[in-house]
Amino acid sequence: MPSATLVVGITLWYAFNVGYNVFNKMLSKALDFPMMISLWSLGVGLLYFLPLWATGLRPAPRLTPEDVKACTVLSMLHTVGHVGAVVAMSAGAVSFVHIIKALEPMFSVMFGLLITGKTDPLRVNVWLIPIIAGVAWAAVGSKIMAGQDVLADINPVAFGGAMVSNVAFS
Repeated sequence: MPSATLVVGITLWYAFNVGYNVFNKMLSKALDFPMMISLWSLGVGLLYFLPLWATGLRPAPRLTPEDVKACTVLSMLHTVGHVGAVVAMSAGAVSFVHIIKALEPMFSVMFGLLITGKTDPLRVNVWLIPIIAGVAWAAVGSKIMAGQDVLADINPVAFGGAMVSNVAFS
């Protein structure tokens, strides 16, 4: 049985993620600058951490040159993934972007196999199918049931941004 802390943590993560996506979509409708929006949202982290480090409320990390080298590639990939996701959300329907972003675990499995030659057992990876299908159905199921055209939401910029995000985060 999961602990209450885990349930509350996952619930809050989900709620803040939904709020963040809705806010980004509203902001992107008001400002047609998705690159700027995504980079500003990453910069907000500095506004959070710098005062904590300056006041000593949280100790600043002591990084060696090796640490910086190890973090650089990951931080650049994270930046590319974040920018891709924000560009995708700005360009197309959020539901369509979430369908494409639901493929991210599949990319992680494929890259893990290509890079390490190892993968989780089939009994683990097979569960990606209902997860991806569930996200797709949640995003477009009501349109299908209403007889609406689900292909109308396909936007090549949104698709490209979501795929760049998938690759970078995997």
